[in-house]
Amino acid sequence: MPTIHFDTAMAITGLGRTSLWRRISTTPDSSETVVPAKGHKRTRIDLDSALTWAGLTLNDADRALITAADAGDAAAQRELGMLFLELSLPERAAHWLHLAAAQGDADAMQWLGKLCARGDGVELDEAQAIAWIKKAAEGGHIIAQRQVAELGL
Repeated sequence: MPTIHFDTAMAITGLGRTSLWRRISTTPDSSETVVPAKGHKRTRIDLDSALTWAGLTLNDADRALITAADAGDAAAQRELGMLFLELSLPERAAHWLHLAAAQGDADAMQWLGKLCARGDGVELDEAQAIAWIKKAAEGGHIIAQRQVAELGL
C-alpha cells in the first residue's frame, strides 16, 4: 500500500488536522506509524484512503504524481497543482504550486501570480501577483517575462 505524509493527506483531501485524525480513527488500516532515524513517530496515510476521503478517482500516473510530490519533487508538485486546477480545486492547487515555487519552479511561480491576480484559490492580491510573476520572469519563464515587459515593471 503506497503511503503519504500526514500533511500531504491534508492537502489532498482538504481536511483539517482534527478531521483527518477522525477519519483515520474510524477507518481500519488507513494509516501506519513509522519511526524514522531520529526516533520521532510519524503517521503515514494510505494513499487509497486519502483519495477516497477526497472523493477523487485518479489514474496510475496521477497517483504516481502524488507520491513524487509527497517526496518533495518540485516538478511533481507543480503538476499536481495543475491537476487540482483542472479538477476545479484551486485552494488545493495553490498549496502544491507554493511548494514548487519555494523550490524555484518558475512555472509554479507564474501560475501562483495568475491565481493571486484572480483571487482564485487564494486571496486576491495584486501586489503578490506581481511579485510572483516578477520572480518567474527572473527564473526565465518566457510568458512571465512578456507580462513584466507589458506591465512596464
